[in-house]
Amino acid sequence: MADETNRMEKAVEQSMSQAQEAMESYFDVVQKAFAMNPWSGTEFGDKAQRFYSQNIQTTLEHVQKLSQARDLQEAIKIQTEYLQKQMQSFVEQSKTLSEAFIKSAESVLKSRSGMSS
Repeated sequence: MADETNRMEKAVEQSMSQAQEAMESYFDVVQKAFAMNPWSGTEFGDKAQRFYSQNIQTTLEHVQKLSQARDLQEAIKIQTEYLQKQMQSFVEQSKTLSEAFIKSAESVLKSRSGMSS
């Protein structure tokens, strides 16, 4: 029984390691995509990239914490806390990105109206 538990723990650890490697690879691809984004270098683009990085890190930490749950009840508690924090974060990030987008759009419109004068 203990031998089977050890094998399961090792399998979970290996799966977690592979998932983390995949997430890091995905993160690299997205970083490169952000660099080519037309919003790159703007307040909106910078904030979007920062939020993306924060969300990936938060997700990785959550998966790590969830994998250490001792039982179903603890796993449900961890998941509920994570979802509550993510909803709060979503609201805050949406507000911040909306404000940054409006600023960026206003800046573009001002520069274009200056060109046509």
